[in-house]
Amino acid sequence: MLAWLWTRLSESGTRVSISGRALSRFPANDIERLLRAQVLTEERRADTWSVCAECDCGLDARPVEQSGDAFRACCPHDQAEDVILQKDDLRRFSVDVDRLVARIAASGNLGGAVARVVDGLWLLGDTPSGHTVVLSIDDDNLVAPGAVMAIRAAVGAKPIMAIVHDLSATIAVRLREVGVEPHKIAAVFKAGSDGTERLVLDPPSSAPRLVMTLSAQSVTLDGRRLDLPTQMFALFRLLIEQSV
Repeated sequence: MLAWLWTRLSESGTRVSISGRALSRFPANDIERLLRAQVLTEERRADTWSVCAECDCGLDARPVEQSGDAFRACCPHDQAEDVILQKDDLRRFSVDVDRLVARIAASGNLGGAVARVVDGLWLLGDTPSGHTVVLSIDDDNLVAPGAVMAIRAAVGAKPIMAIVHDLSATIAVRLREVGVEPHKIAAVFKAGSDGTERLVLDPPSSAPRLVMTLSAQSVTLDGRRLDLPTQMFALFRLLIEQSV
């Protein structure tokens, strides 16, 4: 559910309103838990509904009428176009972004405190292996001017893992070139034996340990940038070229 909520925020903006019908896919206990933690807040119930697709009534929205336990979105032109609604259809929930981020971090048992680096980018903490984990509202945010520098200023030379809801191949390459290992959030949330989703971040065994960027004359080993003199860089390059 945490990964699903993060994806909704990433796709629709942090002020997204989520309907009760959308949340009904999750167990009631999970929803109640997030309500108690104030990750979710129930807002005022909707009292209007979208107009018919082909309607020329001139209304921005049609009113919702209640009769007993039944709800009906009424079309002023054609009663056959009325929509029968359930109570959950009218419930609306907002999401507290910072509390959701903290909940995601807690699910991974990460060390350290959660902190906002810049708008849309948070430090979640450190894994037992010493990797710093960051969460971004989207992948573009990670390659915005100064983003990686801001992260480095906060965490130093620690290897970095970044989590986003979606990831383009181009941005993934750019991030790896600067020592950031990106992950899609759907790939790092796994259900435990109790059915609860948890953030599971193991250093990828397939990730390259040594990355050499010729254009910048830089070398990164296990996520740590090495400052090498020109002659040493040339020697590294020669050894790598001879080994492939």
